[in-house]
Amino acid sequence: MRESPHGKGIGMSELRYHERAGQPTLAYRHREGIGPTLVFLPGYMSDMTGSKANAIMAYAEAEDRACLLLDYSGCGSSSGTFEEQKITDWRDDVMDLVNALVLGPVVLIGSSMGGWLMLLCALAHPERVAALVGIAAAPDFTDWGFTQDEKLAILRDGRLEQPSALLKVNPQVFHYQQRRIGLESRSIRQSFTSSTHDAASSRCISTRHAALPPCSADAR
Repeated sequence: MRESPHGKGIGMSELRYHERAGQPTLAYRHREGIGPTLVFLPGYMSDMTGSKANAIMAYAEAEDRACLLLDYSGCGSSSGTFEEQKITDWRDDVMDLVNALVLGPVVLIGSSMGGWLMLLCALAHPERVAALVGIAAAPDFTDWGFTQDEKLAILRDGRLEQPSALLKVNPQVFHYQQRRIGLESRSIRQSFTSSTHDAASSRCISTRHAALPPCSADAR
């Protein structure tokens, strides 16, 4: 692991990097404190600079709680190519950092697609998960929200571009690689069917955006 090159005297909640052999380097912010460690998982095409991530870190600092923020491979300050990532790659990113940095259990806080990732992490490593908190969680969003024509375009072109008020420069781009996310989602649903009594998934809180503390209006 190496520190951010932006200056000296970097605290534990400042930007750092976790290097992995043959895999993208992961950017993260981590502070030690009272456990279980809060781990925030951002949504699709989001990163740890969003208002929810900042609000959770601010809460952790005020309450002396342990907290971990991260950017998935191909997102934010992490290396890697976005379009080459799979949902299970991002799941493994989360657990690689948890296993490298955190002693003891974690509370996974998933926003939008991060809600899908927190469930996958809990299924794969239930012994590490104390609780789950979903913020407008979107498990398996590849199966809903698209018209038939949009689904055909995605299968034909490998991507779908739509205008988004949240992204001021580029349109929202949905990358749906059937051989990646689509096929993975089928096996993931089978895992949930056979794991309905999983201990970690039974300790889950779900909340709508409106129930969150006031913060700037973005969807990250």
